Amino acid sequence: MPTLISRTTRSIDDIACPAIRILSFGDLTSYLCCSRLAANAQCRNCIRACGLRDTRDSVRCIRQGTGMALSGLFNGNRFSFGFDADQDRSEKEHPKPCTIAADAGDSGCLAVVINDIDAGSVQFRARQVVRVDWSSSSWRQIAVVDKPGQAPVFVDAKCLSLMDTASRRVDDDLWLLDIVFGFDTKTIPTGKLHFSTNPLTIEPSLQSIVWPLHVNAFMRDVYNRRALVVHAGVHRTRFLRDSLSDFNVDSLLDSASRIVVWMRSAVDGRMQYLDVGSPDVARACYRAGHSLYFNPEYDFQKRFIRGICQDLGMDFTRAIQDGGIGGDVEVFAVAGRHHTPWHWDAQHNFTVQLSGTKHWAIARGPQTDPMTNFHPRSSNSASLADDTIMLRRCGLVPDQLEPPGDSSEAVSRFTLRPGSVLYMPAGFWHRVDVIDDEPSLSINFSIDGARWADVLANRLLPLLWADPEWRRRPDMSQGPDHARQHFVSLIHRSMKSILEDLTTDPGLPDGVFEDARPASDEPVSIDGTFRDEHDGIACEQILRRSHSVVLHRLQPSVYSLSLGQARFADGFKPEFTMTLTVPAALEPVAYHLSTLAQGLTFAMADLRRLVPAADHPALNHLISELIFRGYLIPN
Repeated sequence: MPTLISRTTRSIDDIACPAIRILSFGDLTSYLCCSRLAANAQCRNCIRACGLRDTRDSVRCIRQGTGMALSGLFNGNRFSFGFDADQDRSEKEHPKPCTIAADAGDSGCLAVVINDIDAGSVQFRARQVVRVDWSSSSWRQIAVVDKPGQAPVFVDAKCLSLMDTASRRVDDDLWLLDIVFGFDTKTIPTGKLHFSTNPLTIEPSLQSIVWPLHVNAFMRDVYNRRALVVHAGVHRTRFLRDSLSDFNVDSLLDSASRIVVWMRSAVDGRMQYLDVGSPDVARACYRAGHSLYFNPEYDFQKRFIRGICQDLGMDFTRAIQDGGIGGDVEVFAVAGRHHTPWHWDAQHNFTVQLSGTKHWAIARGPQTDPMTNFHPRSSNSASLADDTIMLRRCGLVPDQLEPPGDSSEAVSRFTLRPGSVLYMPAGFWHRVDVIDDEPSLSINFSIDGARWADVLANRLLPLLWADPEWRRRPDMSQGPDHARQHFVSLIHRSMKSILEDLTTDPGLPDGVFEDARPASDEPVSIDGTFRDEHDGIACEQILRRSHSVVLHRLQPSVYSLSLGQARFADGFKPEFTMTLTVPAALEPVAYHLSTLAQGLTFAMADLRRLVPAADHPALNHLISELIFRGYLIPN
């Protein structure tokens, strides 16, 4: 972005760019040649920076001259420069000079005073441009300065209008809600908003993050459909500040689990990364002007990711892919100016701006829920090739892998400031810039739950592995025709029984939907109580051991229950595991159940004969739990 207004600019005569002269001062008489404006590259950039889609909006303004209702384009919360189409001619030809006291490089930090303000020792004139100190502002009182080094003066948000951003936007690709400047609940085409009219502090829950929307409205109208931006003040980050060492980068690096340095000087404009294992090295790089990407301490990540996953309905599937927590948390520490080129992520991302500002450009991608990230300007050519092949395998063509043009009307632009929240669906193109010299700190909650394809694969593969024919290595020595014929015959022979097993076995047992599962992963204890739906299990009840769940004895009276199985580079892992403890009196029964072959059936009466009558309530509890978790299936 070009420098629009310098620190020494005092009036219209000091501004070279005709677009900014028009947009800032209403100097329509000096630049009536619309072709000159449209051809000026700097003007195009400046116009986009001021919130207009392109030069056509400005050209239309110039062509229509005084006949255009300028108040409709420039007044209100988006622009309020104090001139209307019905002003007299002398005011138009001789607009009042506008005092500029800030760098336009601080885009996102500039505001225009709507009416004269008397703030005691400081007075602000209408149309005066001031700089906002977001770190000191609340969602109602805005801290502003009109001179470098001046102590901030607090004014009501209604007295100001931001220069480079809309206060609201609702369309197919983006909902942008500015609670500080011009939020109107009538503009939200959704159901119930959250009952709290005061912004919620961001905590480990989806509701606190997506406020002012109710979480149900977010899931219905926003999630995986469009991006959401909410500006509501830096006070929303209080919990994060307390949890993250007061946003002190040096302290955060000491507990970081992984640190990546983004090199300041990239080769051919490509992204350059450097993994560093030492916090001291990372600190030195940061002080030298490089940017950092790192994961905060694990307990913090687990609390937030688990809370968000549970609210998104991913509390079970979050762990399928890698046995992890369903995503991760990344902190981005930018020392100064920084550019992240166009790319998309395969994860759903919730970003919170902690300090400084960041400028975003986003556009809808070619595919929802893509299977992999895609960084077309990555310096890792091997990884880029792998990602490209995977995306081509998912049906995309090369043209769809080209990022949008900077001037495309499909691109939405906005600036995140301290306390701003962004939700970005998986697969949305985005480009991020820090154009100020001031540091910028943000945190990203990246949600990467499993897909239905993973759920099926983790149930299908164990069934194939249980069949000796599918475990055999292919024999290609007899030629391709023989190999193809054998492969097809295996499919025909096995698919009917596999389909029956997949549809009759509870591949998604009730236990995986349990909301109250302990977040601390404490074991479930069999203590003689049992679930209402399995009260009084009849002696004649026939039970069958499922194919998809394994009961494994870890030590006497301690067992693990594992659902699904997947193959990773470091071995085979279940997608879900819990621990079960049984009383000593039930140890023989539990061990017997753990040795049952897949598909074996038996009667409840057979188990009751193994324990005294006094232990039957505990036995009922054990069987109830195994049914609930999908290990046993009532016939």
